[in-house]
Amino acid sequence: AREIAIFVRNHCIDWDLDTPEVFGEAKKEKDFFPQNQDTSPGLTHLEDITRPGTQKSIIEGGSVSGEHSTGYQNHFYMETMNTVAIPDENRSMILFTATQNLADNQSVAANALGIQTNQVKVTLSREGGGFGGRQTSSRFNSSACAIAAWKLNRPIHLDMDRETNFIMCGNRHPFDGKYKTDFSSDGKLQGLEINYFSNGGNTYDVSFPVMDLAVMTADNTYSIPNFKITGEVVRTNEI
Repeated sequence: AREIAIFVRNHCIDWDLDTPEVFGEAKKEKDFFPQNQDTSPGLTHLEDITRPGTQKSIIEGGSVSGEHSTGYQNHFYMETMNTVAIPDENRSMILFTATQNLADNQSVAANALGIQTNQVKVTLSREGGGFGGRQTSSRFNSSACAIAAWKLNRPIHLDMDRETNFIMCGNRHPFDGKYKTDFSSDGKLQGLEINYFSNGGNTYDVSFPVMDLAVMTADNTYSIPNFKITGEVVRTNEI
């Protein structure tokens, strides 16, 4: 199976050799992932939050300002994506898979097989690390395994090698941030404005909820009387 995968990667895929659109360039061009598309009207995220009563003059005239960037992260969890799929009675399927979202694996596999959701049973005993990487990416492994088991009508075990697992799962989002802060004479934080930009790569995946979490928790445990934050997910040609 690995030899076939290497052959397909090297001989059956036409790679686009054009210069990829990288994070900084896409951000300057304001190439952001659009919201409320016709194909998925519920795909939205919080673009900005402003505390009621915020005085723009205070946050825009901040005494301290700057920029900060964080790179992407890959998490080396011990167990790669893997699934055991077993065809069961009455056109049903049992999946033993490493996932953080059993309902997602269930519905995606059912859709791929053309059966009802309740005809797919997903079981998880434990998993060797997650870090959020198994929330949506594990569906690709479990669905492929389910299709193979369905076609061959026999149990199938699909275990990703480490390199393929890293490529398939992407990474944690790189972020750029700009900030302005204002303090009172006794050192109390009076105002804060933050502008977040995340590298969402080439697909939506979970970039919107990740940005929502960043936006909603940016003020941490502080009560800042003048507070504004914006967040945009940048579209690039990266994973």
